[in-house]
Amino acid sequence: MGARNCAPLPTPIKSLGGSGAVDFHIQSIKKRTNDMLPIITSLVQTLAVNGLGLLAGAVQAKGKEFIESKIGARIPDNPSQEDLIKLKQLEIEQE
Repeated sequence: MGARNCAPLPTPIKSLGGSGAVDFHIQSIKKRTNDMLPIITSLVQTLAVNGLGLLAGAVQAKGKEFIESKIGARIPDNPSQEDLIKLKQLEIEQE
């Protein structure tokens, strides 16, 4: 009963004080950059405030590019009132 086909265990990079907690670094997983985070947060907030809660939740959960590919339309980072109306129509069609 060996662990021949298991992934390597994460290695601790530093101890987090006297609590016994350790910060682990898993080499096989790349860290996501947070460069797009403010844009996505702003977009999700704009969509939610304008009655597009379903779309806002989907963008937040799955990502803007994934949702764009599913609905077949581009979602602007800063949508105009016309864009919001079109997105609302698409949201209703996708429900």
